[in-house]
Amino acid sequence: PEQQTGGRWAELDAALDGVLANGLNVILDLHLNPDDPLRARLAANDPLAIEALGDLWSAWAARYHRLPADRVLFEVLNEPVMDARLWAGIQRQLV
Repeated sequence: PEQQTGGRWAELDAALDGVLANGLNVILDLHLNPDDPLRARLAANDPLAIEALGDLWSAWAARYHRLPADRVLFEVLNEPVMDARLWAGIQRQLV
C-alpha cells in the first residue's frame, strides 16, 4: 500500500476527513495524467498494469471501507482512455 500511495496515506486521510467534516460527499477515484505510464499500459491491456490497479484499489478498500457509503463513492478510474470493450473487461476483472 505505501508503494501505491507514495507514502501519502495521511494526506489522503486528512482530505477525506475534511470533506466529510464539512458535510460534502466525495468520489474517491484514480486520475491518471496523460503522460502516466500506467495509463498507456492499461490501454494496452497489460496484465501487470491491471494487477497494479487492482492492488491499489484493494489497499484503498481495506483502508476506507468503513466510511459512510452514502457519502463516499468509489470510481475505479476517472475517464479511462481506451476502447470501451477493453475497459468493460478490465472492470469485470477488478470488481
